Parts: sequence; structure tokens; C-alpha cells
Amino acid sequence: MLTVLAAVAALQLPANPAQAAAAQAIGATAPIHFDFGRRPSNLGPDGAGKGGQPPITVAFHGGPVQVTTTPYLIWWLPPGQTLPSNYQQVVGNYFNDIGGSALYNVLTAYSGSNGQIANSVTPGGAWTDTTAYPKVIGYRDVVQSVKRAIAANPSWKLGTSSQLYVFTSQSAPVSLTQFCAYHTYFTHKSMDVVYAYIPDPVNVDGCQTPFNVSPNKDLDVDSATTSINHEQAEMASDPLISSWYSDSDNPNLKGAEIADVCVYDFGIPFKADGANMVFANGDEYVVQALFDNSTGLCEPTL
Repeated sequence: MLTVLAAVAALQLPANPAQAAAAQAIGATAPIHFDFGRRPSNLGPDGAGKGGQPPITVAFHGGPVQVTTTPYLIWWLPPGQTLPSNYQQVVGNYFNDIGGSALYNVLTAYSGSNGQIANSVTPGGAWTDTTAYPKVIGYRDVVQSVKRAIAANPSWKLGTSSQLYVFTSQSAPVSLTQFCAYHTYFTHKSMDVVYAYIPDPVNVDGCQTPFNVSPNKDLDVDSATTSINHEQAEMASDPLISSWYSDSDNPNLKGAEIADVCVYDFGIPFKADGANMVFANGDEYVVQALFDNSTGLCEPTL
């Protein structure tokens, strides 16, 4: 706990009780940011405005952004551990689709110490980690999976503009802490390794798609792409947790990032299957809007 708080203080990131408690519960030893999903109780007193929308904005704190983004996917699936049959395909499609989209274009409103975010995402590859799960998957276990992937894939380019995602199975022994996903980073051979952990979200209250809609006919993967949508935006705008986040006076909202501000904003599905975002190639998803600092609104209109 002291290590976590010391690291957070060094980055001048405001203390948030829920974030700090979750970090302690999984044994985090670096600055970390959790997505707790769409559960108003996590916002604390006066944490939601009209329509359930947190009445907060974000401010710049001097750090870098991901000017361009290269995602790498790590499928941590030991023998006997599975995901729904279309899960990996839909997730892969999402990363192929998102660059150049109206959704990702919201991020171009953000600049950091290294420049402005471009509407550009170039998938970098995927790898399967077959290492057995520990009794409970904690922070260090996810870090070790990322390190195994790096060692097995020397061509992967590390640095602030790369995003590594760790996915685990439906029955993976995730920490008892209730979260949908998180993002953080560590340093490897003098390079920043920015990564997110996306456990299967369907069994965690508040992590499913709104009203359990499922355009891809599998609630697990549609809920997962919603979590990916959330984490990707926050890693791009706040990769080292030192750039764009809230300075709210409410301690339960301090440190909120650009997807947290719009965590309840899914608009109105315009297809019968519940999809609120359809890309040019016809791929369908359920995504949340993102806070656009240039307009002060959750964008795009869904």
C-alpha cells in the first residue's frame, strides 16, 4: 500500500479511495487505473449528475500521450482454459476497425508533452501464453505474462505508443476485487511498457453491455470490447498516468480519466441487435462515448 501511494504521489495523481483500495487488493506496485464499470455506488456521494453522468472534466498534467497506437494482444490461455468461439476474432476485428473511426477521432482533441494524438491504430500482432494460472491472478502475475510475451516476440516494438493487452479465460481465477479492467505500465530495458488487463467481464456486475445487448451474439465478447474501448482511450490519452485526468474536489472522482467521464454514455442502439457503432465494413459493437476536451461533451453522439 505504501509503495502504491508513494508512486502515485510522485506523479501528483490525486488519491482516490476506490482506486487505492483496488490497487492494494491486487498487489499493484506501480501507478494503476481501474475501470469499475457502470456502478454508480463507485462514484461516491454526489458522484453522478443528471442521467447518471459524472459531472467532471479532465485537466492536463504534463505527461505524454500516444501519438499513434500499436496494440499487441496476449491471450493467456493455459491448456483447458477457453473463451467463446468468436471471442478472439471479434476482438481482433475491433482493433482492425477502430483506427480512422469517428470514435477514435475524439482522441485527437488531446495533446501531450510529445505531440497530438492522431486517429491512427496499427495492430501489431498477437501471441498465446500457455503458462498455468496461479491460484489467484494478481498484479505481478499479469506483469509476468506481459514479460513472457515480450521475450517470445522480440519484434514487438515497445514504448509509449504501444499498447499490450492481456486477456484471460472465462474461468480464470481473477482477484476477488471487482473490476472490469485496468491499465498501468512498467519499465523494461529502459522502455515504457503500457498495458491493460481485460479479464472476461461477463460475471462482474456493471461490466456487461447495457441491458445485455449483444450484436455479436455473445455477451462475453461484446462486454469485453466495451472494456477495450474504455481502456484503449485512457491508455492513449494517459499512458503513464501523468497526462489527462480529473482534479475534481470529490475524492471519489479524483483521477478519473476520459472514458470514466462518459462511462454511462452509450446513446440509443440504432440496430435491433443492440449495436450502437457500425464500422464501414459492417462490423458491429457496443461502445461508450469518450470525453472530448475541445467541446466539453461526450463524443461521438451515439
